[in-house]
Amino acid sequence: MEFEAHGTPIQNFYTGQSIFITGGTGFLGKILIEKLLRTCPNISMIYLLIRSKKEKSPECRLDEIFEKPLFDRIKREVPNFHKKITPIVGDLDARDFGLSENDKNILITQTSIIFHVAANVRFFEHINIAITENVTATHTILKLAKRMPNLKVTFFIY
Repeated sequence: MEFEAHGTPIQNFYTGQSIFITGGTGFLGKILIEKLLRTCPNISMIYLLIRSKKEKSPECRLDEIFEKPLFDRIKREVPNFHKKITPIVGDLDARDFGLSENDKNILITQTSIIFHVAANVRFFEHINIAITENVTATHTILKLAKRMPNLKVTFFIY
């Protein structure tokens, strides 16, 4: 899909791109999502790895995130922004994030940019949990990235 370049170099770079984000429900992840959607309106899609938590589905958690005041401006300026977000059910603690084959294939064929923002930042976490969430999850992202033919860039933010 080709788009005519009319924006800033950053907006032009993100035009037509599909982005995979881990850690999108955390502090930095929410800010990243809001900024991308608000300032780069021609992003094709954002795939957001999100798990069930406290008996809430990923879709319900996503709806709750969009109720935060952080998203008030984008609700006014880009009312249909949520249509550019696709939740991908997964968990950092699971092998290969517990991705379904369908979701894995979508990510592999569609993703052109990865933001790996997920991390366990608890200083007194059990070492096995910290390794799984901070080291093994990064390894999983890299394995997945190697299979993505359209990948342009991967960002690791901790």
